Amino acid sequence: MSSLILNRKHFITKAVQSGALLGAPALLQACSTPGRLQGTARDPLDNSRENGLREPILQAINCGITAPNPHNVQPWKLKLLSDASALLYIDESRLLLETDPPTRQIHIGQGTFLEHVRLGMLQAGYRTQITLFPQGTYPLSQTGNKPVAKIELDLASDSGPANRKQSQKDALLYDAIADRLTDRTEYAGALLSLAEFQQLQSLVGASHSSLVFINQKEQMSRLHDLFYQAMVIECLNEKTYDESRVWFRYNDQEIYHYRDGISLRANGMGALMRFLVGFFMSQSKADWHDRSNIDVYLQSFQEVVRSSRAYLLLQTSANTQVDWVQTGYDYARVQLALTAMGFKMHPLSQILQEYKQMNGLKSRFNREVGGLPFTQMAVRIGRSSFDYKSPRRPVRDFLVT
Repeated sequence: MSSLILNRKHFITKAVQSGALLGAPALLQACSTPGRLQGTARDPLDNSRENGLREPILQAINCGITAPNPHNVQPWKLKLLSDASALLYIDESRLLLETDPPTRQIHIGQGTFLEHVRLGMLQAGYRTQITLFPQGTYPLSQTGNKPVAKIELDLASDSGPANRKQSQKDALLYDAIADRLTDRTEYAGALLSLAEFQQLQSLVGASHSSLVFINQKEQMSRLHDLFYQAMVIECLNEKTYDESRVWFRYNDQEIYHYRDGISLRANGMGALMRFLVGFFMSQSKADWHDRSNIDVYLQSFQEVVRSSRAYLLLQTSANTQVDWVQTGYDYARVQLALTAMGFKMHPLSQILQEYKQMNGLKSRFNREVGGLPFTQMAVRIGRSSFDYKSPRRPVRDFLVT
């Protein structure tokens, strides 16, 4: 029996090393995939109506949960104040304290939620007033006890040509929500050009963070190496790597039962190879941390990073909770703008994480990229045919009393 397992494992290892797991786009959609939201409608507002969410605030939440967030933990909880208002909190049961000790990334995920709410409700005819930290900012120990934001919906009014022009851009970004996804596969095609970056800036509009575009081959090569080394550090640190295991969904049954977390599907593995991996894959902690398994993953990750067609950094001059949430606004708009332009992106957050084993490499990264003192997000950009959207939990699962 043990030799049979080893033979299967050897086969999968070779498949990964040859690119079979992360390549072959035709395999990626080998079987039908349910949508991100429950039901058949992909548009969040249409989906709200399909699911009987009549109150504007519930429609707003259905738009918000389509947002990108770290590890797809969906770290949001909401207390309804009325049919048109709510308080947004961090769900303290869904933190990533090993890789995100100060909850910086989790707060960025609050900002992406709020921006999706704003874009969605604008299309529904509402203006969204967002008051950040209405009871003040808080220490880590109080995370989840004080709200990140108060959301209030009012019927929108057009106040002139400038607003109408901005609304057209916002409508384009909203339309991209149904197609938005995080693409961790290899990219193809030409490097992104400066003209394409300028188009991206125009679609994103005014931003709190500074957008830094990198497409020079020599600097990208140095960054390839730094991003890879950061992933090595995370994978070989038992506590940080185990955090991914906790949120890993091993098969479709788990994916659509929990409707959160990370998975082989979300990492670009096609249906045939998911089946083969599932044939031997153990859910044991020992296998997760087995060095040979980690090395296989790191090799595939290295190829993924090397395929990047540009890097984009979101930088700020300060590093407060407000900066984190407002960076989330920008991150959401960047991803939607890239989606509208036909590009994909993938965050490379490991090198930005705040635990001691990463400090030295993070300092090297900061010297390499320069700019403002705090890089809040780093993403790789490119083109691919990958199309899988990780599911979200039902709206009412996010409500608290």
